[in-house]
Amino acid sequence: MARVRGVCGAVIAGAVMVLPTVATAAGLMDVYRLAEAQDPQYAAALDELAARRTLNDQARGVLLPQVELVGEALQTWQDVESEEIEIGGAGGFEVRPPLDRFVTLPPVQSLEQSGEVDVVNWNYGVQLRQPLFNKEAFERFSQAKQQVALAEVQFAIARQDLILRTSQAYFNVLLAERQLETVRAEKEAIEQQLAQARRRFEVGTASINDINEAQSRYDLTVAREIELNNQLAISRRQLQAITGEPIDELAELPQDVPLVGPEPAVVDAWTERGRDNSLLRIARDIGVDVARQEIAARRGRLWPTLAATAGYTVAEQTSPSFGGDPVTVDTEIGTVGVQLSWPLFQGGLVRAQAAEAAALYQQSRDQLVDAVRQAELQSSQAYLQLTSSIAQARALRQALLSSETALRSTEVGRDVGVRTNVDVLNSVQQVYAAERDVETARYNYLLNRLNLQAAVGGLEVSDVAAIDQMLMQAASVAPAAQRP
Repeated sequence: MARVRGVCGAVIAGAVMVLPTVATAAGLMDVYRLAEAQDPQYAAALDELAARRTLNDQARGVLLPQVELVGEALQTWQDVESEEIEIGGAGGFEVRPPLDRFVTLPPVQSLEQSGEVDVVNWNYGVQLRQPLFNKEAFERFSQAKQQVALAEVQFAIARQDLILRTSQAYFNVLLAERQLETVRAEKEAIEQQLAQARRRFEVGTASINDINEAQSRYDLTVAREIELNNQLAISRRQLQAITGEPIDELAELPQDVPLVGPEPAVVDAWTERGRDNSLLRIARDIGVDVARQEIAARRGRLWPTLAATAGYTVAEQTSPSFGGDPVTVDTEIGTVGVQLSWPLFQGGLVRAQAAEAAALYQQSRDQLVDAVRQAELQSSQAYLQLTSSIAQARALRQALLSSETALRSTEVGRDVGVRTNVDVLNSVQQVYAAERDVETARYNYLLNRLNLQAAVGGLEVSDVAAIDQMLMQAASVAPAAQRP
């Protein structure tokens, strides 16, 4: 649809701001909730947080008692071959009188054992181990707390990123729609100028050059319309990649977006806030602590470990006997003690690993310095971009009014013969160029406002809700107020 702008008898079609109803149009908050539920990047960040939150339990588990149930069943097959053995008789010992009356030698027997022997062993028991001192485990437990805190900050960064990506995609669709409407209105206005040029040519008040110039401008506008149609389709696809499903209609921004500047209006105050509260800076700061504890943990491998141990085992062994029934031996063993382990030399592995951790610790400190500088830079840039976008939006609104006035004057000048039809075409295109710039400035202002909050670590869902409230208030007004 289009609204009609009358300019000294010439009708120039402008972009209409037709706002969808609340019942059918999706607001920014609706789109954000959909993205929160279905965006794969955000879902991956949530999964990462869930995984990192288990680190405390993992590190604590190493320090708690370890109870193990053990059991074993073993059957051994032995192939036995033995030489002939004589049992009894004198065995080379001669008994002489008078002892022969008292000593009776057993008869000589021959024993030869050979064949396969089966031995069956089985045992079960419970082993208990309670660490009493483990330097590395203690350091890992402290490190795990910092790693969980780091994961929380990284997830907050992912949530801010989701807000920015969703808002950017949302505004890109709206801007593409408005730009397309504007270029269609521009095409209609140039088409009217082309028709006027032909009529003037027929009555002899215009030359063929005026027709050719108008036709050229019209063809270029058609080409821009094709380009913007493609851009709108791409913008919708980009939004769908975040939300997981297409959204047919979005709630439009009001024509007069309140241009509220940042408070306090001092760039140094926002720079300091960014340095103190930037989530990236906070994450790097925690990363330094994690790297420092990694050094202590690796060096802790050089310390002795002490643990209390206890166990109870039941074992049974069944084996054959020569010339008799199998023999079964039952054993019950209980143990209580203290175990000391001290690695004296491991080929320099632990010291090399500690040196690696020290180098990574220095890297994390350098990254922290960079994060502080980037936080200051990004917060100051975001502040300046927001204040600049406010001034630019106001200037562009005035430029649009001036362009419309200039168009009216140019048309009057053409009618009296002091301006040409080309001048009118230039003025028409300038009006619609200013219209597009005003639309772009509105969305840039809102994005810059969100970027400033993100730069100082303060971007929350409430900021999305504030913009959404603006959209809903605009959608409740029917029809939309005409821009002067």
